[in-house]
Amino acid sequence: MNLPKPSNSAIYQLFLRAFHAEYEFFQQAMLSGELPAEIAEQLQQHIVYDEMAYLQKRSSFMD
Repeated sequence: MNLPKPSNSAIYQLFLRAFHAEYEFFQQAMLSGELPAEIAEQLQQHIVYDEMAYLQKRSSFMD
């Protein structure tokens, strides 16, 4: 609560990194056999759609 507000650019970069980390997590789980390819693909598609929606609204987050 006492920390300074982060810049909108930093928040934007964190979101992009989070989307990338999610995608890599499911990709690795699929490659290691922990997650069926069909499920991994569906989850990755959701990540892509969420990222696209975020990018379309990024103007509200950018300085």
